[in-house]
Amino acid sequence: MVTVTSREEADAIVQCGLKLRSTHETKMNAVSSRSHTVFTIHVFQQVRDTEEVIYGMLNMVDLAGSERLKKSESDGQRLKEALHINSSLSAVGKVVMSLDPESGYNYIPYRDSKLTRLLQNSIGGNCFTTLIATIHPMKEHYEECLGTLQFANRCRSPRVNHINGTIADKDRRIRKLQEELSILRRQLEGLRTEYNNRFVTTLNELGFQAEEISENGEIKFAVRLLDVYAHYSRFVFTAEEARNDRNRLRQKYANAKSNFTVVVTEAKQDKENARRVINEQKRRIAVLESCLQQKSSEYERALASEAARHRTEMQELLGRNSQSHNRMDMQTSYHQHSTLTINAQMDAGENSKDREKQFEQRLNQRVAALQKSKESEIALIRQQYEQTLKNKAEELDVANSKLRQLEETTAKKMDNIREDCLELYTYVGRLVSAVNTTSQRYGKMPKNILSDPTKLRHVKAIVRRPPPSSERLQYLSPNRESCVAR
Repeated sequence: MVTVTSREEADAIVQCGLKLRSTHETKMNAVSSRSHTVFTIHVFQQVRDTEEVIYGMLNMVDLAGSERLKKSESDGQRLKEALHINSSLSAVGKVVMSLDPESGYNYIPYRDSKLTRLLQNSIGGNCFTTLIATIHPMKEHYEECLGTLQFANRCRSPRVNHINGTIADKDRRIRKLQEELSILRRQLEGLRTEYNNRFVTTLNELGFQAEEISENGEIKFAVRLLDVYAHYSRFVFTAEEARNDRNRLRQKYANAKSNFTVVVTEAKQDKENARRVINEQKRRIAVLESCLQQKSSEYERALASEAARHRTEMQELLGRNSQSHNRMDMQTSYHQHSTLTINAQMDAGENSKDREKQFEQRLNQRVAALQKSKESEIALIRQQYEQTLKNKAEELDVANSKLRQLEETTAKKMDNIREDCLELYTYVGRLVSAVNTTSQRYGKMPKNILSDPTKLRHVKAIVRRPPPSSERLQYLSPNRESCVAR
């Protein structure tokens, strides 16, 4: 709110407001208003003689026109502005219709729009309202003009009562109401005293020794009636205590019963959990045994296949060696035959001695080369055989190490399973003792399955039974050592 003291200051504020007014060109209007304009003037007047203050307010409102979107061809931001303008004008029309006495509305929706909330006093309050409707004389704007005139006609229907509300009138009204309130209080006090006296007199006539009546309406009787009332109060208090004790006992019984039910339910749940754990441990043991059997069979098959392959390779090497010896024998016989042939030729004539010497030298060289090649071939075969034996020994060592690791892992798993079973058996025993204690404390309970020792024989058997794979591992150990030695 801005305080002004002259018309020029008010005009300056109006011009500032008009500069902030939003307008934009549309198909129907070159300077179409895209916002409502409200200019409010608050006037205070004080009478010097009586110091009476008179207050008034003037709202000058320029409502933006309602345009049809089809004719204005608004889009984008203009479309959003047109929708907001139409919604606020609809809210004003709804408030005007609600103010009509014949409309039957019990609620006036001032808060549906910021415009109606701002103009609440101007539309339906303690004010005089003048509406100026602007229309266009062109035939194309017939529908818009008709809607504007219908809105103006609706604004004629509301009727409000004007009340002169100055500050001085309010003060006089307050003082008058306070005086009336004090008079009514004095009258009420007199009536209360009169009726109390009458009531005491009536009680005395009936035989009750009533002394007086307090401001709260409590009657003070004689001492005899007070003693009777005290005995009655003590009796009521005792009965109330007995009732409270009975309720406490009932509550305690209900709590004990609920606790008993909870204990029984927990025992059943623990029994089911123990059964599931035991079944799971059995399943794990079966899986481990099957895995161990599978690994043992695989190891035996691997050893058998390696031994068969080793025998096959040894036979092949022996066959090659025998073939090499046969070839050497054949070459040796061929050399002897050649030597005999050369000797026969030497006996035939002395002219061919030089040629025989040369042939003998070539033959000796050939025999030496053949022997050298056979020796190198034999050395190579021996080296291959030794390398093959070395590889087989390494493979056997690796297989033995894997088997030992498998034995250690299986033994650890069996130890863990045995420890879990022992813990489970101990926990079940504690649970049975707890259930027995509860049954002794709260009465006879249903027979618990876990209380029967024979029901846990499978747990005891699992705990006491040695690892199922120990005998098999002990049986495989000599075979492994024999394989390594072989």
